[in-house]
Amino acid sequence: MNGFGDNLKKLRNEAGLTQKKLASQLEISPSAVGMYEHGRRKPDYEMLIKVSRLFSVSIDSLVGNTEVPNEATDIINEMKSKILRSNNITLNGVLMTEQEREQLLSAIEIATNVILSNKSNK
Repeated sequence: MNGFGDNLKKLRNEAGLTQKKLASQLEISPSAVGMYEHGRRKPDYEMLIKVSRLFSVSIDSLVGNTEVPNEATDIINEMKSKILRSNNITLNGVLMTEQEREQLLSAIEIATNVILSNKSNK
């Protein structure tokens, strides 16, 4: 089983990305994406971080360390993925810039971490 490669391919397909488009976003060659997906190449730590940020998933889930399913986490990750993929998101009828979308993603991430931190402190 190729945990990272299978997960990368699944995430790429869910995001509607070709290997070429994903490669461009990760600043690698399309053949490198193919090698990752087929298990002929293993990602280094920096690449794991890039991929996890791009798809808003944990490194654990990328490498196959499956987490307990969590409905809220799934919804948050889906929302973050949609925000990353779309260039025409509006807020109160005004088109959001790329910087504003990044700020929204950061706010979601911070809010999620605050909730998780509060839960772990109880």
